[in-house]
Formats: sequence, C-alpha cells, structure tokens
Amino acid sequence: MGEACGVGVGSAALEQQHRSRRHPLGSVLRGLMRERLDPGRAAAAVWLGITLGIVPIYGFQSVLALVLASLLKLNRPVTLAGTLISNPPLQPFLFLGALQVGHRATRGSWLPVSAAVAYATPLTDHVIALLIGSFILSIVIGGPAAAATYLFVARSASRQSGGSAAGDSPAA
Repeated sequence: MGEACGVGVGSAALEQQHRSRRHPLGSVLRGLMRERLDPGRAAAAVWLGITLGIVPIYGFQSVLALVLASLLKLNRPVTLAGTLISNPPLQPFLFLGALQVGHRATRGSWLPVSAAVAYATPLTDHVIALLIGSFILSIVIGGPAAAATYLFVARSASRQSGGSAAGDSPAA
C-alpha cells in the first residue's frame, strides 16, 4: 500500500535527487545555513556585520563582510545579516549619528545641523570625523547586539542539547 502511494523504499533518494535538480545552488545554500553557530562566533559575526554596515564603505559592505567572515571562520549568513543595519530607513540616522559623534570626538563640539553649514563646508572636511564616529557608533550599537546574540544562541543551544538554562528545570 505504501508503494502504491509513492512512499516506497527509494522515495527519499528520489526526492533528494529531485531537489538537487530543482535548485542547483541548493546544496551551497543549505551548507551556508548549517555553518557552525556557537555563541562566541555568532556574537562576533553580528558585531562584524554591524560594524561593516555602519562604516561608510557603501557598495563594499557585503563583499567585505563575506571575505572577513570567511577568513575569521565566522558564520557568513549571520555576518551578512548584520550589514543590513545599513538600510534606507536607518541610513540617514546612522550617517548623521556617526558624523555628530565623530565631530564631537575629534573637535570637542557637536556639528550644527543646518543646510547652510552643510553647503558651506565640503564633505572632505568631515571624512575623519565620519570614520571615527562610525567606529564609535559600531561599538555602541554592535556591542549590545553581539551580547544579545551571545545570550540568545547560548540559550538556544542549551535547550537543544537538553540542558537546562539558568534556573530552568527540564520539562517532564
């Protein structure tokens, strides 16, 4: 009866073969999603992704994230996801925040926000402040995100392994 319904002995092998024909990159994508994800490396991947997402190297963020994650043996999808902090709704705030923090760190004062000031000074006068500010901002935003990632992955791993988290008792 099972074979009449198409659930024979070789159906799992046929299904796997069908999937691989359907998606030539399927095995590559499945491999990426199964990369090792321990708490420390996950936190480092998130921090690296957020840092590269905030640093104003537009157009190179994703490529550099993948290269550095590969070299550092970090989870590439998680690192790439971290760079998505640099999305259109957040980008003006990240840019202005980095510029303000960097100006404060390098010159000791906040940059006046007005169209007149923006047009009166060339952007090259603010490049160093922007770079320094983006690194400071990446620590301020990436640090807590990395800590939260560490806690989340550690808790998930402890639940999957059947261990109990701090103060939790296993369900009977």
